[in-house]
Amino acid sequence: MNGENFLAASLAAQAQAAIASSSDFAFTAPPEAESILFRFLPVSGGQFAARSPTEWFGRCLAMGAQRFGCELPLEPGSLAPARVLVDFSDGRRSAFAARWFQASKGRYTVAFQERLEEGGKPPLDAPRAALELRSALEESASLASRLGLQAYSACFGRALSILRGEAGLPSRPFWPALGGAAGRLFDAAFASDVFEHRGGWGALGRRCATEAGALEPYDRAVLRLFLATRRAAMAAAAAAGCGPDKERDFPAHRPGFPARGLLRRLREVF
Repeated sequence: MNGENFLAASLAAQAQAAIASSSDFAFTAPPEAESILFRFLPVSGGQFAARSPTEWFGRCLAMGAQRFGCELPLEPGSLAPARVLVDFSDGRRSAFAARWFQASKGRYTVAFQERLEEGGKPPLDAPRAALELRSALEESASLASRLGLQAYSACFGRALSILRGEAGLPSRPFWPALGGAAGRLFDAAFASDVFEHRGGWGALGRRCATEAGALEPYDRAVLRLFLATRRAAMAAAAAAGCGPDKERDFPAHRPGFPARGLLRRLREVF
């Protein structure tokens, strides 16, 4: 997933964790985001803009926010923006859609614009999302190994280890420290992100699949993992801050920014 998706999912996850556990909202922007602002819909003729995620979170609480989540594009190549969802106590739902504007070399100003949203489908529940991601990762790791794509196979294996709680990601200041099963699901979803804009594993993956006569299973596995990572990220954000009793329901041990490019992401995973 690119930086846009990570920022929306991270913002939603940390907001939900804070409101669910009555803790402080601790958010550090990724290095690509030079500044982040939020424009709220006009109220009583006045316009309000929050100049930081902390100010936005406080404003949402003052307006009666009860739950946070995110919506990520589920179509490969989609230009739809990633959105942060907020459910309020009066039954309203707002969607803050992100637009990125270049501010300086390699850095961006991110503007989230509020829109009223009809109540949509709830995100996939976290235990089911974890099962789907595990299964898709196992299939992708096996296929990548068969095609000789060892870097991909190792990446997917690492994500499986994270999902099972056997490994973790290197510490990074902008990464949400969610903890528990929701944290494992969030980390595994983004650790397995090797997708180009159109959803594939890059030119090398498709070429190897074509040469091996395995283009059909390649396309199927790529799309399955593409969807599983995004559903997992959305489910993890919605489940952030859940208590120990809920964590036990996650089947982690059950058997079974503008895009930076594959090499950058693999280095981050390892």
